[in-house]
Amino acid sequence: MKKTEIKCNGKQLVVIEKNRSECIDYCNIIAIHYAEPYLYIRRFYDNEYLIIYSLKELIKFLPESFIFCNKATIVYLIHVNSLKSQGSHYFLQLSEKDTISRRKFKM
Repeated sequence: MKKTEIKCNGKQLVVIEKNRSECIDYCNIIAIHYAEPYLYIRRFYDNEYLIIYSLKELIKFLPESFIFCNKATIVYLIHVNSLKSQGSHYFLQLSEKDTISRRKFKM
């Protein structure tokens, strides 16, 4: 299977695959989850969008308002509803139904 090509035009992620291309506005991306070899782009307006791509390579195309929560998840900070700390862990609540993501930070 051919690897997906990714480009950006400033406000959108452009996903180019064999038979199609799609522009995804950054503001519509809630989170990106990695499950080898796939990336699941969770969009605000519909279900997940599945691509084959590296998470470390994808973060290079995203603005600084996208952050790693853990080794397999990137979230867009505008969709974070709350932030709670417990010891050296921070818990990000994306919505009432979304699972809380976490990352251990060195303080």
